[in-house]
Amino acid sequence: MSATRHAHPVPNSFLCEHSNNKSRVFAQVSTPNGPSVLRAVLTCTDAALAQQVAELLTHASINGAGTTVHAEAERISAALPAAPSASFRKALDQALKRQWQLDDEANLPTYETLSSRYAADPTLSGSASSGSHGQVPRNARLREFPGKVVRVTKLLELHVHDEKQLLSAARAQGWFPLNAEEREEDDPNDVVGAVMHLFVHHGMPGTDDVTEQDVGQLLRPSGGDEVTDWSPVPITASFSAGWLARSTPPPPAGRPDFAKLFPMESECDCGEEVCDDCISWKLTPRTAEVLHASLRMLADQAFDDVQNHGDQPVSKRDDCSLFGELPRHTWKQNATWRRQVARAFDDLADELERGEWPAPRCPAEEMALDLAIQYAPGRLEILEETADNGVTWGEQHRALPKHQGDYDWEGCAGIFFEDDDYLYTSAEDWFDLFVGFEPRDPKRGFRR
Repeated sequence: MSATRHAHPVPNSFLCEHSNNKSRVFAQVSTPNGPSVLRAVLTCTDAALAQQVAELLTHASINGAGTTVHAEAERISAALPAAPSASFRKALDQALKRQWQLDDEANLPTYETLSSRYAADPTLSGSASSGSHGQVPRNARLREFPGKVVRVTKLLELHVHDEKQLLSAARAQGWFPLNAEEREEDDPNDVVGAVMHLFVHHGMPGTDDVTEQDVGQLLRPSGGDEVTDWSPVPITASFSAGWLARSTPPPPAGRPDFAKLFPMESECDCGEEVCDDCISWKLTPRTAEVLHASLRMLADQAFDDVQNHGDQPVSKRDDCSLFGELPRHTWKQNATWRRQVARAFDDLADELERGEWPAPRCPAEEMALDLAIQYAPGRLEILEETADNGVTWGEQHRALPKHQGDYDWEGCAGIFFEDDDYLYTSAEDWFDLFVGFEPRDPKRGFRR
């Protein structure tokens, strides 16, 4: 006698249906020699929690058990009421086993039936507009939308450490590779296609995130913006330079000669307590160069943030590499305000390039100089490290005249500005001129 092989129903994915007062989670189950059907998993009133249930169950059915799955399951189970929690645990057990128990209850609608229900009644998916906005005409242009339109561009880099697992997961989600003649020579299994398919389905087993960045942009008809389908030019986005690369000093080409800009009448380094040549405070060439580098690098970071985040408010300190460091009351300022802040760093750096001491003329410049001085010791470390690796920048820096007053950052802070009132100054007043100062050239523009 030969054993008969029984095929079991298999859960392929888990879906959510949201209405105004509740959310339901379904399992999409493939049945032997039959159509895919939906089976109810649970109902709860928390839409976000229901979505987390669906995502974790889908992840578990593809990747199996693990520490992360166990920990997340414990969290979700504790957050759910008793009955939905029990249903969730039962579903998780079946998802991990890749076997779904079909009972005698009436079949729930197929995936196609549910999709047609959404199309007929968009309130189920929460996509219907309310109030005076109404429905936007199909293929509408930007100016026809009654509300704001926000474009989000995502940059995602993935390391595929388990190609076999990735390809298996993609096939389980209905993916088929390109025809052999269409595949790239260095990608014979169409890994790119598998990643792009799984990206839509949320969850990419066999991969590690390398980079993830998002750029948010408010589209404005007055600025010439247009929705993608009507755009006469390709949609592009610029992402910030890598934070690892930011630790690399700029190249020496066109570098100011700080030995000439800030000449030392004496290079006395005697260390005596009473010596007019070496104890009076000076802005030394080495100090000026490091402070200049700090200002330029911060300006670069600020302009990068403006380009990548635009008007998007800062919600936490690591949202933007620079503007998240500013006082919290500035976090909702727009891109125009931020460009002026970026220029404040450049204005002070320009003074150093002219051989002048940096003199803040408004709260924004006071902030810029304060931050540059705070970051200066780190810039100095970068210079020393790169010099040890043979980079010309550091070698040239150490060739500048040496003085015992080099790198006196406390002295810089005490000499160049009196206080940090910008911490408490309204953001709208950050560019108001201090009394007794001349305004800068209004035609100087912006570096970028």
